[in-house]
Amino acid sequence: MFSFLTSIGEPTIWRKFHDLIIVLCILFGLLGIYALLTFIYLQDWSFFENAPDISENLETTLDTILVIMTDCVTCLSLITTSLAAYFAAANDRLTIPIRILASAENVNKFVWSVCYLLTFACRTEGGLFQ
Repeated sequence: MFSFLTSIGEPTIWRKFHDLIIVLCILFGLLGIYALLTFIYLQDWSFFENAPDISENLETTLDTILVIMTDCVTCLSLITTSLAAYFAAANDRLTIPIRILASAENVNKFVWSVCYLLTFACRTEGGLFQ
C-alpha cells in the first residue's frame, strides 16, 4: 500500500506543499471566525432591555478616562516597541528570517503608534494632549 502511494507521488506532494497547506488552513479558519463574529455583531443583540441609566456627566467622564488610558498605553508602546525592535535585530542567537520578522513587526507597531498619536494630537475634546 505504501509503495503504491509513493509511486503516485502523494508523499512528495505533501512534503512539498505541507507548509502552504497549513497556512491555508489557518487562513481559512481565521476568515471563518472573522465572518462568524461579524455576523454576530451585525445582529444588533443587547444584554439590556433598556439602556443603562447613567448620567451624562458620568458618561463624559468615563469616555475621557478611556481615551486618556488609550493615549497613555500608546505613548508607552513607543518605548517598548522600539526596544523590542532593537533587541530582536541585535540578537545573534536567532536566525536571520526570525530576526527580520520580529524587528519588522515591532517597527510596524512603532510606526502605527506614532501615526495614532499624531492624528489624535489635535483632538478637540478630551485626551492626553488637552
